[in-house]
Amino acid sequence: MRHESGVVLLIDDDVNFHPLVAGAVTSVGRTLVAVRSGEEGLRRIAAEKPALVILDGLLPGMRGEDVARRLRSTHAAAELPIVFVTAFYRDLKSYRLLINECGVDAVLHKPLVADQLLNTLRQLLGPAAAAQDDETLVDVDGEDDEDLFPSEEQRAALLADYLSASREQAASMHAAFHSLGGSGDEEALRSLRLSAHRFRGSGASYGFPEISRLGGAIEDLIVAAGPGLLAPGAGRAKLDGLVSALGAKVRAAAGATPVMGRRGRGWRPKVLLIESEEAAAAFGADESLRICSAPDEALRTAIDERPDVVIVGLDEGRIEICSRLRGAGIGPVVVVSRDSSLDARLEAIRAGAVGIVARPPDLQGLFRVATEYARPRLGTRIVVAGSNRATLSLVAESLAPHGVAAEPAATAAELFAAVERRPPELFILDVGSFAEGADLLRVIRADLHTRWTPVLAIAGAGEGRAALVEAGAAVVLANPFLPDELAAAVMGQLSLRQGDEASRGRDPLTGLVDLPTLLRACENAVSLARREGRTLAIAGFDADLGALRESQGSLAADEVLAAFAARIRAAFRDSDVVARVGPDRIAVLLHSVTRADAERLVDRQLAELRSAEPRLPGYQATPVASLVSFPETASGAESLLETVDARLATALAGDAPAKAAGSR
Repeated sequence: MRHESGVVLLIDDDVNFHPLVAGAVTSVGRTLVAVRSGEEGLRRIAAEKPALVILDGLLPGMRGEDVARRLRSTHAAAELPIVFVTAFYRDLKSYRLLINECGVDAVLHKPLVADQLLNTLRQLLGPAAAAQDDETLVDVDGEDDEDLFPSEEQRAALLADYLSASREQAASMHAAFHSLGGSGDEEALRSLRLSAHRFRGSGASYGFPEISRLGGAIEDLIVAAGPGLLAPGAGRAKLDGLVSALGAKVRAAAGATPVMGRRGRGWRPKVLLIESEEAAAAFGADESLRICSAPDEALRTAIDERPDVVIVGLDEGRIEICSRLRGAGIGPVVVVSRDSSLDARLEAIRAGAVGIVARPPDLQGLFRVATEYARPRLGTRIVVAGSNRATLSLVAESLAPHGVAAEPAATAAELFAAVERRPPELFILDVGSFAEGADLLRVIRADLHTRWTPVLAIAGAGEGRAALVEAGAAVVLANPFLPDELAAAVMGQLSLRQGDEASRGRDPLTGLVDLPTLLRACENAVSLARREGRTLAIAGFDADLGALRESQGSLAADEVLAAFAARIRAAFRDSDVVARVGPDRIAVLLHSVTRADAERLVDRQLAELRSAEPRLPGYQATPVASLVSFPETASGAESLLETVDARLATALAGDAPAKAAGSR
């Protein structure tokens, strides 16, 4: 018989998840009781007699699936529904385990959308759910349930995501272990235990039982030894060996799986922002953004949630949090500051930051910074070309521990067949294996599909290294090469390539398109205007930040320029093309607009820019503007842009009245 209690019991050790569940439970007229371990949850069942249990799959001590089995041994599905909530258990085998063997009624995946949980609660707690008796929400007869499970493609993507995240987590564990003996030992041990706990619960679910075993061994050792691991001895040595072994297993699994983590064009990183409440309020709310103002709270959140990027506001004097994050193995960390001095930059880098940037003007700018500094994608595919099998094997063995899958190509024909299947992220070319040597490099550079793909060349003592660089090699290593040197060169090139792909055709500071992109758009617009009798205009704005750069530094000027660009972008239509065309200069291509309308738009926008609240205390912007229109100025695209630039230069160089009025 179903419990009629008004209580929903949540068993989950992630306290940051509790508020989301509390909101959904309150919405269905129930009261939430939350506990953080399976053992405590089982003890509370008899006292609370809950109407439903929400159960996390990854719990300290007893795992979620074991708790579900225990509950089902004493409570039928009609009496006590179970919602299994987890970031793992996404493969077909695990679904069937949870539904058929553990008897759960629904499986939801983190990160969870509130509406998804709310709908599930309504189904299971409503009258229709109460009348189901022993039936579950999921058909388990083995015939029609395939559609409820991930497809082969989805499972491959999930595996890629898991291996990508796992390699980063293993690297964080390595960093946390080697920070022991400093000021953040308690935080580092907690980070190690939590990461090990996650590996314990997830490895076997994805087909890596040894990863689960090693994660469990690390967690058990930390729980048993505690602070005793801080002192040199057998326990510390054992922990070192287990962390190293786990990292090796994870890297080997990533390197043996030639699939890409899903960090494509639409990917948004999970960001932790450490800022004062007042400064953070400018960014608003977003489901991928967590904001903390207190350093201790921020560190706990970083350890619990493992964000893709941590952004720290240094103008509030939080440099010490960077060191604490590094000690706990959390990263990458990016700092935002107005101080662009060399001392400030060195201090941030030495504290563990990977970058120091100007404060973004809005939420879009914040995520643009986060995406730029997120770690490179893992599970990357490269092609290694050469007829020497021993060299090919050594390359593959050197890169597998770093999560890179190397596909061999013994001939030039095999090399280009691999490109036709799917262009790789990088080539490694054993030049001595081919008679054509540098010419093969030139062929790779001439191919449209591989024109921008980096090539790492391995050259013998008698081969011209300068000629290989001239032919297009990004890096040339001497043969025989050192495996560590090869791996470092490959990972560096992959990181640079990710940055190139993310920012190609777009300015990373403002998010606007660049000058070549604007020029192409102008050429198309002028051609169409001539053919169909249309009109267009090009407006130019210059923020005039030279004096600010000299007095307060480049980061302060960058902050003002980014805000300047954001206001201009918001003021014009989506169909207009807004581009950064100089250090302080923005140009806008206005489609199908008369000169009179364009002048009104430019005058209004210039007035708003000048009257806007100062971005920096004591600084007031004095931008200028210019305008050129077609067909009034019957020139080509390049000449139109040159005219805009010349008029802006005249306005900047003129006297005060001319500068205030801008230039037409």
